[in-house]
Amino acid sequence: MIIIHNAKVFTADPQKPWAEAVAIGNGRILAVGNNNEINWLADSKTEKIDANGRLVMPGLIDAHVHFLQYAIRQQQLALFGISDFVTVRDKIAQAAAKTKAGDWLIGWGWDENLWDGVRPHKSLLDAIAPDTPMALARMDMHSWWVNSAALKIANITAETPDPPESKIERDSDGSPTGLLREWNAIALVKKHIPDPDESQLAGWLKSAIGDAHRYGLTRIHDQRVENEGDQSFRLWQALRRKNELTLRVHMHITGDWINHAVQLGLQPGFGDDWLWIGHVKAFADGSMGSRTSWMLDDFSDEVGNTGVIVTPPKELWQLATDSAKGGFPISVHAIGDRAVRELLDVLGERQL
Repeated sequence: MIIIHNAKVFTADPQKPWAEAVAIGNGRILAVGNNNEINWLADSKTEKIDANGRLVMPGLIDAHVHFLQYAIRQQQLALFGISDFVTVRDKIAQAAAKTKAGDWLIGWGWDENLWDGVRPHKSLLDAIAPDTPMALARMDMHSWWVNSAALKIANITAETPDPPESKIERDSDGSPTGLLREWNAIALVKKHIPDPDESQLAGWLKSAIGDAHRYGLTRIHDQRVENEGDQSFRLWQALRRKNELTLRVHMHITGDWINHAVQLGLQPGFGDDWLWIGHVKAFADGSMGSRTSWMLDDFSDEVGNTGVIVTPPKELWQLATDSAKGGFPISVHAIGDRAVRELLDVLGERQL
């Protein structure tokens, strides 16, 4: 048993929200109360921790996180929260100077809405390092900004058609601008970027778990994104087998996998207290910031653009039906007003 005493304990009980001490045993809260009440429960084997008046509270749960992507992105150029393009350009230039010849420069986190009118374009990256292929993910991960070197490697030209449920942004002459919207367009470049091996990923994942603990997170709902679902499953299970998983993980299944999961007889909740299967995750549309959310009207600054339909309503209906038959709840990413409206029709089982 562990007793934490001399603390400011938040209990989350409206009738008694605060206490001085808490007793913990076998992974459960045994009792909360004042110091005298809880210290009285101690025996010779009890570990006692004096909190010296510091806050003690239940662990936080992140209900929507793409954890493997977070772990990977921590190794890349970070452009989050930078409010002017000059600083963005300087950070990219510094990273490019350190990138070995033939290697890719990978980054993420940029937000053009902070750049006082500057719009991402391949020419801006070409001016920094024309021979270094670059791929920079937007903060929402629904768009990538790449340079001409990356476009050349991926053989993306004016003649390249938009992949299904995705968009290649183009200049007036039809040539690609370097902006790739949604997964199938992004994948044209991503497949050319070397992947880290799984032992390296496992180390990054453990480091990211440490980050989570520092923020007070003790449990996550791990979503599926960028088709990394099978890899996440393997990595989480490997950590659990080695008793190295110190974060409780609610693993969600990407919609593409539901029929495989049902055929295998998997069910929500399968696993243990540290790692278990959750629900099915699907995408109806893209994101507002990337201007790929499915809207009823055009974006105010992009006439003719009503977003991207990532999963058409009939496919969503089939996915929801298959999930329900297999016993799985479903969660759907729906951002735009049209996407939300269509999704409500789907979940309301209205005729499509």
